[in-house]
Amino acid sequence: IDWNIYSKNKFFFEVYEADGFFVVSRVPFGLEDYKSFLEEIQSHTNHLTCICPTYKRPELLSDAIVTFLEQTYRNKTLFICNDDWSGSIVLKTNNQNIIIHNINKRFKTLGEKEEYMRKLSEGDFHLLWPDDDIYLPWRLSNTEKLHKKTPDKDCVKNDTALFCANGNITRIGNNLETTVSFKNDFFKSNEFNTKSNLGQELEMIISGDYLSIDPDPYYWAIIGWGKEYHVSAHSGRSDAWKSYENIDCIYPSNLNLRSGKEIWTELSKKSLDDSAKNTFSLLEKWMLV
Repeated sequence: IDWNIYSKNKFFFEVYEADGFFVVSRVPFGLEDYKSFLEEIQSHTNHLTCICPTYKRPELLSDAIVTFLEQTYRNKTLFICNDDWSGSIVLKTNNQNIIIHNINKRFKTLGEKEEYMRKLSEGDFHLLWPDDDIYLPWRLSNTEKLHKKTPDKDCVKNDTALFCANGNITRIGNNLETTVSFKNDFFKSNEFNTKSNLGQELEMIISGDYLSIDPDPYYWAIIGWGKEYHVSAHSGRSDAWKSYENIDCIYPSNLNLRSGKEIWTELSKKSLDDSAKNTFSLLEKWMLV
């Protein structure tokens, strides 16, 4: 890849060629950060693989894919496993940063699906990337930096995030296992509980030496996304996870990917909580160009 840097209004555009297309990426840094930006790009030596299990939720999955592509970190892979056994949804892509497995059988549990993906995932660090959550553009870069600062930790995660429900975005704090990133040696020497639909990620986390941080004022994750079939929205229902089949949705025949700017704009309109102010202030700068 040949990198060319262009400046405009104190922002930078990265322009590079991939698969015959010219790709333009926004760089939300001012002129004074030019040198540090180049140094950071050159430091992206660790490979980060994001694990994204999905089933009949392409409307949500499309946003998860777009926000993965919006990540500032370069050396990355999104590993998607789609076990729509009926064959009604077959996912395809020619993007070199995305790997898709369309499985013609239904996994019995989410833990079984995640264990299938764990065995096949490759990279220096492995992150959970649920199809129904949204991650801010700096999640991968900040995760990799945190691993470098704490090389003795088996995994790192957030203990606070933003939560989208009832049309509003507010701050939440709990285990937030979906924000976790595992070191390769730890990840490959442990297993997900294949009998479980809920809590198997946390089981693996607490079996190792982990670090949980508060990323305030710039949160890394938006949990829930305001969808009623998200587990977070069913926390008060005792039968919410009796069956993995409960997690389903009506999906469109044709899927149109939204741009990152459209996603961030919609989210910013829902952000009425002061705790999210700084995060969305940074996103506004991100959307200027």
